[in-house]
Formats: sequence, C-alpha cells, structure tokens
Amino acid sequence: MKLTNDTLKTFLFFVLAFCALLPAIWLSRPEGETFTAEKMVEKVLFPELHDVMDVASLSLASVEKSGRIARLEVRKVNGQWILSSFSGYPANAQNRMVEVVSALSGLEVLRVVGEDAETRKKCGVLEPEDSQSAAPEERGDQIVIRNASGKVLLDLILGHETEDGSGKYYVRRGGQNPVYIVKMDPSKLSAKFIDWIERDLLKIQPSDIGSLFALDCQLDLHAQDQGTAFNHRGQFSIEQKYLEDPDWVLVSNLRMFGNGMRDMGMPTGMTLDLPMLRKVSQALADMRIASVQRKPEGILKAFRTPENIQLTQEQDLMLQKCGFCVLPMNLGNGVVNSLFSTDGQVHVYTKNGIVYRLFFGGIAGQEALEDLELGNGRKFYRYLILTADLYPQGIEQPKRMELPPAPPEDADEAVKAQYRAQNQALIEINAQEDRIYEEKLADARKRVEKMNELFADWYFIIPEDVYQQIHLTYANVFISTEEAEKRKREAEEKAETLEPETHSASQCTDPNCPHDHGETETPAAAETENAAETETHSASQCTDPNCPHDHGETETPAAAETPAAVKTGDAAETAGNGT
Repeated sequence: MKLTNDTLKTFLFFVLAFCALLPAIWLSRPEGETFTAEKMVEKVLFPELHDVMDVASLSLASVEKSGRIARLEVRKVNGQWILSSFSGYPANAQNRMVEVVSALSGLEVLRVVGEDAETRKKCGVLEPEDSQSAAPEERGDQIVIRNASGKVLLDLILGHETEDGSGKYYVRRGGQNPVYIVKMDPSKLSAKFIDWIERDLLKIQPSDIGSLFALDCQLDLHAQDQGTAFNHRGQFSIEQKYLEDPDWVLVSNLRMFGNGMRDMGMPTGMTLDLPMLRKVSQALADMRIASVQRKPEGILKAFRTPENIQLTQEQDLMLQKCGFCVLPMNLGNGVVNSLFSTDGQVHVYTKNGIVYRLFFGGIAGQEALEDLELGNGRKFYRYLILTADLYPQGIEQPKRMELPPAPPEDADEAVKAQYRAQNQALIEINAQEDRIYEEKLADARKRVEKMNELFADWYFIIPEDVYQQIHLTYANVFISTEEAEKRKREAEEKAETLEPETHSASQCTDPNCPHDHGETETPAAAETENAAETETHSASQCTDPNCPHDHGETETPAAAETPAAVKTGDAAETAGNGT
C-alpha cells in the first residue's frame, strides 16, 4: 500500500503527541515502584529465606587477617551433604545448616548507614574478591544460599560489628550499594573445614582402648638405587588396665636381632611413661584432622581391598609422594602386599571389636595446604592413612552360666523336656548373653564397613602437634625408673602446695563436695550471732574504736587503744577464713 502525504502527516502527529505525553506518564507512575534504601528499615532483608528445607547449597568466602580468602561450599547431593570445596568430603551439616538459616532468616533492617563507596569500605562490606583496591579489614565475608533450582535465597556481605558492640553488624546485599545495620549472631557462619565435619573420627573414648601396638620403623623412599630402605627397629604392644594401678602394662617388646625378632621384655632400669600414655589415649579419642585430600582413582580402588593392595608402578610413585608405599610381606599366610609408611604405625585395639590402624606418612606439601590458614609462623602438617578391621577378641565374651550335663541325643523326649524345664532360667540367661555378644559383633562389623567406606577414599591431614601426641616410639613410651620416680614426687609435691578451694556451704550444691567451705555455723546460727551484735553498752566499757554497737551515749572514751592481742587475734581469724 502506498502512503499518501496526508497519511504520513497523521502518523507523525500521533508520534509527536505520544512523546509529549511521556513526562506526564512518568510523573504519574505509582510511588511504590521507586526503590529507596530507607524503605527497607524495619523490613526483612531476605524474605526469600525462611525454611532450611529449601536450602540446597551454601557457599562462604571469608577474608583472613593475612588477606587470604578461605572458601567453603556445602551442597546436598542425593540427600547427603558434602563439602564440594573439599572434593566431596562428607559434611556433618544438618544441624549446622539449621543454625545458619536460623541466624540469617528474618534479619530486620534497623538503620541505613549509607550507599557510597567510602561507607562500604569503612563498614568492611566490600566484596571479598576486591583484593586489588581494598585492605583485608575493608572486605567482608560473603554468604550465598541457593535452592535446588539454583535460585539465590540469600546473598549477604557481612562487615564489622558496630561500635557499641551490641550484636549489631554492618551488612549489605550482594550486588547492591546500601549498607544496613542488622542485629544477628554470626558465630555459626564459619568457613573452616573442621566446623562442618564429623569431628569424632574414631568414635572412641579413652576407656574403650584395650591395647596399643606400635611398629617403630622408618622408610627412606628416596633410596632409588637400592630400592626402598626399610629400617625396622622393632615393635611393642601395651595393654590398658583402665582405672587400675598401674593402668598400662607392657605385653611384648620385640627387637630386631639378625633376621629375626626377640621379645626383650621391659628394658633394664626402664618403665612405661604412664602419664604420657594417658595423654595418648585421650589424644586418640580427641584426634582432630585439619584437612583431607582425595586419593587418586587408581589408588582408591586398590584400597578397597587393603588386605592385599595391588598397585601399578605409577600409582606406587603417587603413593610415595605422600609418604607411603606397598611392600611384599609374609605374615604367615603367604606373601601379600602390605601398606607401610615413612614414620611408623600405631594400631588401636578397642573393646568395641574394632582395630584402627594409623599409618603416619610424610609432611604435606603446599598443594595440600591451600585450604589451610598457616598464620604467621610455619606450621607442619602430616599425611595420615586410616584403616579399620574387625577385632572380635576385643568384645567381652558371653558370661554363660554352667549347665548340668544334657541328656544324650537318644534320651526320651520326656527326659529332655524335664531337663529343659529344670534349667529353663539358665538356658534363657545363656541365650540372652549370646544374643548380646552377637549384636555387639554385628554392630562392630557394620561400623568397620562404614568407616572403611570413608577411610579408603581419603588422605587425612593432621597438625604436627597431633602427630606428636599419638605417635608411639621407644623414645617416648619408655623412661628411666629414676625419671618416673622424680616426676611422681614432683606431681605429689605440686598437689600438696595447691590451696584447697574455699566456698561457703550456702554456695555449694554438691553433697559430696571435698572442698573446705570455710565455715561451720549454720545460717540460723549466723543470724543469732548478728542479732546478738545489736546489744547496747556504754562507751566507757568499750575498748574497740571501730565497734559497730550502739553505745547509748555520744561521748568518746578517753583512751580507745586496741590491745595488740586483739589485733593479732583478728588477723589470725581473717587468715583462717582465707579473706
């Protein structure tokens, strides 16, 4: 269709008229469409976050004093929480996630501080990644929470606490300029690996330990010309007699002699360092890890069958980088490939029917420490491999009651029935004992299977101080009897010099409290004594210038000196009361 001049003029007229109306349309828009930070006051900052069940992932970026950014990401995969920032290590996140969501949901804006760059810098809410133009104290911690579809439920940058220290913090929404003040508890917002895992790795108490075995050896993995140099100094086993005296005893002390080993018993003039061994059992129960590193796929599969590990040469070299190797050993049932480590082994035999084997490897390199804050000084970390095996001997055997001889198989049914009737109670007791034992054994078997699923996949990385606490050698387990006696005397003398704790009977709630209450009178007696102090006597009869009693007169005695005996007595009483 061909446009005429009139048509074109009409079209241009409508265009110009519409443009003229645009300012009016803009001015007449609803006021609610304009965002201002002030309108956020007394409103929830993240209304999208309200239910922990909606959370599918959480990421934290925390700026440390050194300027390094600690990162942690937790994801839910197939209903299980994992640390995706640590190669998928299992996270103990259910309770912590509830605490995090509880701390972050319902954050109400108390006040708007400002929107300019200087305010964001002063309040410490710059992006954690903004390391080029900002000091560490000017950058905040960023928390991002998403749901299963990837929608952001919360993107918060947490800055400094306000000057009044009342639990109020400077915050802002990620990607937005306004800085707000909210009241919150950030204590659960940790980017530390240790805060998101099951800390009780072995799940034992000191009293659960039945015995310890130590392989005191050293491997030189760099002796390439001669192959791996294995220095086997010996091995020893010690048993715990919990709550007995002594509470640790030597079981065996095997030392190398030529091509064989000989049990040397307790070395002459030596004894076990009992206080040190008590610390070892506690350290094993409290054993903490600093980080983890997933084993390479080939090695991982090989460790699924730890009783006879099969590795390629390349895999063996990869293992050696972490301070471990596989050597053929004849353990009595033929030659098998067994795991060894550069700095020995400790086996923990428990009363729960499980033996844990700890293999101490080499010093962890920088690539394994990238997720650790090393602080100002150099800290050493060491590789550790863990395995678990069933140890039925550790479980207490059934306490079966002795029964009279049973009738022979060809006896009459009446005789058998009579035997069962007469001994039914004992039979039931024995059956119950057997059931308890089998249940404990089945539980141990399940725990071993579950633990090895975890242990097989990972190198654990422990601080050097933890290694020193749980690593057993001849040097730290055996001490001279003279040194042991000296330490015992010093401990007894120290205990004698400690002053007993003193508190009043009214403050004590323990009926068996061994402490000195510093008083013998009852509250009723004290009240009677106080009542007696209200007696009235004359000033001429009083010799105490600080007397609190009513003298019934106003004149001052001519002489009010306090006898030295009275002063001494007061001082003695004061010292006796510990005041």
